[in-house]
Amino acid sequence: MSTFKTRLTSIFFVLILARVSHASDQTFQATVTAHPDTEFNETQAVNFGRIATFVGAACSLGADGTVSGNCDSGGASASPGQINFSGITNNSIVSVSVTGGSSEFVTLTTQSNIQLGALQIPLADNTPVVVYVGANANNFGISVFGEMEVIQTLVPGSTYTNDYTVEVSFQ
Repeated sequence: MSTFKTRLTSIFFVLILARVSHASDQTFQATVTAHPDTEFNETQAVNFGRIATFVGAACSLGADGTVSGNCDSGGASASPGQINFSGITNNSIVSVSVTGGSSEFVTLTTQSNIQLGALQIPLADNTPVVVYVGANANNFGISVFGEMEVIQTLVPGSTYTNDYTVEVSFQ
């Protein structure tokens, strides 16, 4: 009888396992949307006014448009730059940096203020700052100013430019 019980028990377990091993499955999809590209709108170009022509001459441009050093306002043309951003959604977290550069004749070291609604956040050259945008995505920009220095003698009356890079990346 015990052999019969053992066989009956084995058959019973095989039937149970056979029933359990039959299952259904279905695949579903999860979605995500990539952040859109940030759009930059330069509403005011950075202008340091007029600078002396000798190597080592330096001109500092303040956030309020005042200049100091070996320069003058150039007939009131000196002004900080203004860049506004779009394509950023409310409640985003972004990293912002501004980096000056060098050309053959001048170097630019930037200083900036991130403008987020009524809040002003200082930003040093090539130093990223992480910002929570909150509900201010439509009121988000940056003002750019800093220091321009002559590294090769300038031709009097000529205009010189230097690039700088603004980077905004989602975190």
